[in-house]
Amino acid sequence: MKSIAAEYCVILVTLLFASAIQAQDRRLIVDAARPSVLQLSVGGLNAVGNAITQRSLGSGFVIYSDSQLKQTFVATAAHVLGTDDAYQLDETKRVIGRQIRILRQRLDTDEMVVITERAELVGKNNQDSDVAILAIPLQDLPSLQIGSSTGVGSPDSVALLGFPAGGRFTSTPMSVSRTDLNVSLVVLTNYADEGQSGGPVLDLDAGGRVVAIISENDDRQRPHYHHAVLISGAVSILNSYLNERGRPMLEIQNRRDADRFSVVGRTGDVIVEINGTGGGALEAGKTDTKQITAADPADVRATGSEVSDCEAELGRTISRAQAVASVKPFENTGTKVSAELEVHGGHYRSATTCLAGKPVGLVDHDTNATASLKAKSVIEIQARVAQFAMRLIWQGMPIDSTIALLDPLGAVRAELSAAGSGEQLVDIDELGVWRISSSLSEQIEAQGSVEFRKMARRAVIFLEASEKPQN
Repeated sequence: MKSIAAEYCVILVTLLFASAIQAQDRRLIVDAARPSVLQLSVGGLNAVGNAITQRSLGSGFVIYSDSQLKQTFVATAAHVLGTDDAYQLDETKRVIGRQIRILRQRLDTDEMVVITERAELVGKNNQDSDVAILAIPLQDLPSLQIGSSTGVGSPDSVALLGFPAGGRFTSTPMSVSRTDLNVSLVVLTNYADEGQSGGPVLDLDAGGRVVAIISENDDRQRPHYHHAVLISGAVSILNSYLNERGRPMLEIQNRRDADRFSVVGRTGDVIVEINGTGGGALEAGKTDTKQITAADPADVRATGSEVSDCEAELGRTISRAQAVASVKPFENTGTKVSAELEVHGGHYRSATTCLAGKPVGLVDHDTNATASLKAKSVIEIQARVAQFAMRLIWQGMPIDSTIALLDPLGAVRAELSAAGSGEQLVDIDELGVWRISSSLSEQIEAQGSVEFRKMARRAVIFLEASEKPQN
């Protein structure tokens, strides 16, 4: 009995020691990141030109610096900056009244020091993800390492860094509940405080790399958990800015893929089409196609030309349709299709005859409107080792979507039905370039004046080396 008790004591002490070491390591990660975390104070002039008395407070962090451009770039949440129409605009609707002050906290005295009174907005995305990039004069501050969000999931440990309520720097530990990558969200197990929005979410299981940006609570009155948005949205904005100026772009670091495979190419295109039966441009139909490299999405929109007899507007509803879609690289190893389809049916009345301009013998006619999407993408990978397992992961795919795995000779090794969300483990068993080909399609239709339909699609496919051992 004494021997068993002694063994249990040794195990307990070992576990406690390991836990203490892990806690110490995580404190070191947070301490190393602290100089890069900044506070934002946003104010200026409102829409009618009066000074804003209550400034918006938030957090941000140094994501990159470029000595040639003499700029340091700060990532934050777009909602921290407020909506454009809350500030004074010029005649071209450009924001001129917003003032973004950025501060850092001294490590020795905790004093807040102003870095700049006017940060420049490089770009933001309020639609797909709550992210923004700011530029400030070049600073001697470290940039945080950026990691892939695709490897993050329950119950990974993370730390949220920022300045709650405009106060002192705070690190809030919590875990990941789930990742909804197709809508750019990481859902956390707890909630952050006001003022932490825009701060970094560090993946403590991957050395403290930033995988997301703190966004918003699920409920402002009685929050239960917090949303964070994928860091890749901010990286895309930054890299577009750097690429336009011929500067090196920021790379997202993967957890474990680089030693087994590398992505050597990503291609794809989207086709959107609209048509209807109500005459005009809509009945003539419109189509647009865009490649993965296009800066703008495929975009078509048109209306019908419904007209009632005798009195043109009597009982008339004009049909309309629009379709906007794009396919883009997603993080390091995937692709993402984003689409918005919208249709509204139409209606008109015909008459047997017109008497004194009034219809006689009315007949009602419904017209329809349709919008459709087709998208395909190919991810090419170079296998660096001859034998490993790879996970094909998809989220948000419509019904009848397919994914195929082709070996270096072009033979189909696997063909999958990929509706909804899921994953499949596949064997990569020889060196060379493998291809992962995917296709999806979707169509919506509305008939008559009372029918309106709208569809938003966010579909992602990405790859990961698996930890599952080979047989």
